[in-house]
Amino acid sequence: MTGSAAQQPADDALIGIYGALPRIRSVAISPNGAHVAFIQRVEGHDTFVVIDQRSGEVIGAANASEVKSLARPMRRR
Repeated sequence: MTGSAAQQPADDALIGIYGALPRIRSVAISPNGAHVAFIQRVEGHDTFVVIDQRSGEVIGAANASEVKSLARPMRRR
């Protein structure tokens, strides 16, 4: 293969990497610094995770698709 035909598989692979969601995102630290919370993507599913900052132990986790939204819908005036 030469030219653009050889380049196509490499381009497709780069697009897949670029378009993939990050494994960990939306990191937040508690006001006292004791806990770290984030969203982790595992096998195509998002999980909310809270860890103890000192020990690194997971102290809470929930499948995001099973958590009911706490956000209130905005009302128009």
